[in-house]
Amino acid sequence: MILLDISNQEEISEEEQHTFVISATIIIFLQIGFSLFEISFVQKKNWTNILMKNMVDFQFCVLGFWMLGFGFSTGNGNAFCGTENFIGMDMVPSKFGAWFYELVFPTTSSTLISGAWIGRVKFNFYAFFSLIYGSWIYPVLAHWEFSTDGWLSRLNTSSTRFTVGVHDTAGAGSVHLLSSVIALIGTIVLGPRAGKFPTTNTTTTTTGTKVVYREHRSALYLILGFLFVLIAWIPFNAGSNETIRNNQNYLAVPYSTLITIAGSTVSGIIISFIKHRDYIYHPEIIIMSSLSGAITSSASAAYVIKGWAAFIIGLVSSFPSYYCGILLKKLKIDDPVGVSPMHGVSSIWGLIATGLFASKTSITPHNGLFFGGGFDILKSNLLLILVTIGWGIVNGFIFIWCFNKLWNISVPYDEQIAGLDATEHNCKIEGFIVSENDQNFEESSWDTNDSVKNDSEKNDSENNYL
Repeated sequence: MILLDISNQEEISEEEQHTFVISATIIIFLQIGFSLFEISFVQKKNWTNILMKNMVDFQFCVLGFWMLGFGFSTGNGNAFCGTENFIGMDMVPSKFGAWFYELVFPTTSSTLISGAWIGRVKFNFYAFFSLIYGSWIYPVLAHWEFSTDGWLSRLNTSSTRFTVGVHDTAGAGSVHLLSSVIALIGTIVLGPRAGKFPTTNTTTTTTGTKVVYREHRSALYLILGFLFVLIAWIPFNAGSNETIRNNQNYLAVPYSTLITIAGSTVSGIIISFIKHRDYIYHPEIIIMSSLSGAITSSASAAYVIKGWAAFIIGLVSSFPSYYCGILLKKLKIDDPVGVSPMHGVSSIWGLIATGLFASKTSITPHNGLFFGGGFDILKSNLLLILVTIGWGIVNGFIFIWCFNKLWNISVPYDEQIAGLDATEHNCKIEGFIVSENDQNFEESSWDTNDSVKNDSEKNDSENNYL
C-alpha cells in the first residue's frame, strides 16, 4: 500500500505520481476480473444485475472516498483517523496521483462483497452500502494499518505503535479480510438464495410454488476472469510508494507474488486429483486455488523474498480456503463465489505466513520467526487479524443487521426466481431491454429447432462443473 502521509509535497515526485496513475489504472482491471468471476457462478438471469452492481459500487466508492474516505485514511490526524483532505479540500496536483492509487483499494474491496450477496440483495441498499464502505468502513482500518500515525502501522515511529507494526504488503487485512467479514455477515442476514437449500429451508413463492435452485457454472468466464485478475495483481502488490522508492524490493514483489500463485496452482491440482480422479484438471478448483495464492501474496510479497518460502506459502494457501468453503456449504451459508473462505482464510494465512517467513529487506529490518526474528511480526499481524474481524463485525452489525431491521434489504423470493435482471433492470436474459416486441421475440426465439424448449433443460444445458 501507498505511504498514506502525503502532507509533505516534496515526498512524492512527479515520476512516482505517474507510477501511481499507471498502477491504479491497471488495478481497475480487477473490476472486470471479479465481474467475470461472479457471472461464472450464477444463472444468466442475474448477469446484468451483477455487472451493474460492480459498476455502481465503484462509482459510489469514488464518491465516498472523495467526500470522507481519503481524509480518514491519510495521516495528519491521530492514531484513529486522519482529520484533513475531506471533500477534496487541501487537494493539490501533487496529491492527485496518490488519491487515485489509494482509491482503487476500497473499490476493489467493495466489489468483493457483491460476490457473496449475488441474487438477493436490493440494488439501492448495495449502492448505499458502497458509499458507506468507501467513506468510513475501509478508510479507518486502512489508517490504522498504513498511515504514519496509525496505531497498528509499521510506519508509525511513535510510542503509540504496537510492537514492530503490521507487515502487510497490499492490504490483506484492510482489503481482503475486512471484505470477507462484511460479506459473511451480509450473507447470514440475507439468507440463502431462493431454493438453494431446499432440504432444510424450502423456498415457497407467494403462490405456494416450491422451487429448487439450479446451479450454473461457466469455465470460460472463470478462466478469463482470473487472467484479468492476474494482470492487475502485480501493480496491486508492487505499486506502493515504499516499493517504488526501494528498487530492490520493488523488483522482488512480482517475483514473490508469481511464485506464491504458482504454488497455490500446484495445490489446486492436488486437491482436484483428490476430489476428481477421473478428470483431475478441474477448472473451478484450480482457478480458485490460484486466486487463494494471489490473496495470500497480498500480505507476504514485499517481505517474503526467498522463492522457496513463497512457494511453500502458496502451496499451503489453497487447502484451508477450499475446505472452509465446504464447511460453509454444510452450515447452509450461501456464499456463491466463496468470498468469505477465499478472501478471509487466504488473507489470514498470508498474514500469519509473513510473520513466519519474512526476511530483512530494504523496507523492513525485521525477520520472521523462521529466520530468527522471534514473534514480533507474527504478534502484530495476529493483532491485525483480530482487529479487522472486530471492526468488520461492528460495522456489519450497524450497517447490515440494523439496516435490515429498519429497511428490508433482501429481494423477495418471487423476484429472485424471476431474476434480478428483469425485476431491477427491466432486462431479460443476456441484458436485452424488455419491451412488448422484445418480449415476444425473446420468447419465440426459444421455439426454434436449435433451442431448448423446456426451462429445466435450459438450465441443465449450461456449463455445469459441479
